[in-house]
Amino acid sequence: DTETGCCNKWYPTKSDCPDLESPTTPLQLDYKPDVSQQFYYPHLSESNCRFGRNYPMWMKLSPKHYLYTTPQECCSTWYPSNSNCPMPEDDGVQEGFYWQVDEAF
Repeated sequence: DTETGCCNKWYPTKSDCPDLESPTTPLQLDYKPDVSQQFYYPHLSESNCRFGRNYPMWMKLSPKHYLYTTPQECCSTWYPSNSNCPMPEDDGVQEGFYWQVDEAF
């Protein structure tokens, strides 16, 4: 249950365990996002990352590629040359993307 216990069990030969210099984001694995949680996502029409829940439904189908917990992850993946990334937060108004079911699904 501790860092030392984990290192001893799974990485006994690694002298730099635990490695605190390279944080990981567990949510970047395939997972089912919590609909009440907001994420940073690529706002494709604005060519910038945005924080909120107004992402298209298809982004939820592959969240590790589209939904991020930090602005750095989204911006460096999608818009690394945009110095104004991310955009301000959503205005909170649902635009019909997430809650609208696409006929293709």
